[in-house]
Amino acid sequence: MGKVSVIVVAAGTGSRFGGQLPKQFCLLEGRPVFLRAIESIAQGLRKTAAVEAVEFVMAISPQMRTLVDELLAVYATDETITLTYGGATRWESVKNALTLVGDDTEYVLVHDAARPIVEDKVSIGVMEALAGGAVGAIPAVVPSCSMRLLDKDSGESHSLDRSLCREIQTPQGFPLEVLRQAYHLPYRDTFTDDASVVEAAGLGAIALSAGSPYNIKITHPLDLKIATLFLNAAD
Repeated sequence: MGKVSVIVVAAGTGSRFGGQLPKQFCLLEGRPVFLRAIESIAQGLRKTAAVEAVEFVMAISPQMRTLVDELLAVYATDETITLTYGGATRWESVKNALTLVGDDTEYVLVHDAARPIVEDKVSIGVMEALAGGAVGAIPAVVPSCSMRLLDKDSGESHSLDRSLCREIQTPQGFPLEVLRQAYHLPYRDTFTDDASVVEAAGLGAIALSAGSPYNIKITHPLDLKIATLFLNAAD
């Protein structure tokens, strides 16, 4: 598989989190959330024998540059992390980061910095699907709650067969040229993740790989406590 570049989206303001810092820069068991995310993905990728090199490009807001530099100085890591600035949307942040991914990269993974617990099997599953020829691979889990679909015009809703629904996680993986081609599309409000961008570009079917209940996204302060429990359980 050669070189894998991982784009880490960390430019969000964390408005729903409500703390003094965006959630991705808070500490989780003594290390910043974004570093736990990076290091857990790196560990899984290095267990994929065909991956020869791993590098990270992290999109942050300009206002957080000093803080991130300080965190990287205090919490040393062996991973190569290139910083760039994100935009007003997730789509814009990924698009900016893609410009720093070298042509020697074979596959690109895109990951939310606020997902700090990526078990090895999640990263490995994405890479195995890509090695099998998929134009994209995204980890997914079956929802544990009942699901209903809301009609935006009438306001009415109807039940969905939960067994046919999937909750999508990150990292999401794609061949470099597939992701580059997809991000030539102009922005749409429906672009909530990278899979939605690639799907809109009509580049082929995206494979679902195994996600994990531990792979939660830190959104509210309570999630940090849940992640602490999950982190210890995963160990």
